[in-house]
Formats: sequence, structure tokens, C-alpha cells
Amino acid sequence: VFTTPTEISLGEAISGKNIIFQAMFLAQPNELDIFEKQFGSQISQRFSGVRSQPVIYEAMPKGTTKATALKQLAQHLEIKPQEIMALGDANNDIEMIQFAGLGVAMGNSSDHVKKLANYVTDTNDANGVATAIEKFILNQ
Repeated sequence: VFTTPTEISLGEAISGKNIIFQAMFLAQPNELDIFEKQFGSQISQRFSGVRSQPVIYEAMPKGTTKATALKQLAQHLEIKPQEIMALGDANNDIEMIQFAGLGVAMGNSSDHVKKLANYVTDTNDANGVATAIEKFILNQ
């Protein structure tokens, strides 16, 4: 975060000599399809990998997801999952949306993400987060 991105090879990434908090593989969708098919299983042996957007494949330390972070925060704050509303719009948000008692998909989410959510709000550009907060938090 807040550093200049550094390009390294996949071999360097799995060598263990670097501490990697997150790697992002960026390409056009068809090129990323090929990358994911060729390297996805190899990456998933050492990292948590997810295709967050058609042009982005993310890899984080094994077991690290938005859901695991949300779960740890909830435990620390002594908040039950059913008391949590989580909002997201991409595949890297799915586990978090499913963990929360109220999972909200943004209107610009893929149909797959929308199907897994409890509610679909407006798009990012149409203030979907504010709409969900008003509906489920402020109007309670």
C-alpha cells in the first residue's frame, strides 16, 4: 500500500524470499483467462487467489480474504455475524457477503454475486452504499 508496484516473476513470487501481502495480475479478459487457466492451480497451492474483476486476478496470503478479516474484526469487537451488513460488487467480496447477516450486492455486481446476496442495492455510481445504509441502518 502506498508504494510503487514492483513487477516480479511468478517464480520469484513463490520462492519465499519476498513478503507478499497482495499480488495483482492485470490483463485483458481473454489474456487473464489464459493466465488463470495456466497458473491458477499453482498459485492456489500457496496463496488465496480470486478473479475479482474480468481484468484482475488477485493473490493474497493463503486463507486471507475480506471474510476472514471481517470475522476477526467482529470477534474483536464482540459483534455477531447476524449483526453485520457487508456490501460488495465483485468475486473477492462473495465470502464477506455470505459471512455477514445481511449481504448486499451493488447494482453493478455480476449476476453471480447478486444471486448470493440477501439484497441488491443501487450501483456504485448511483450511491448504492448510501441507499443500503439508509434502508437497513438509519430507517430501523
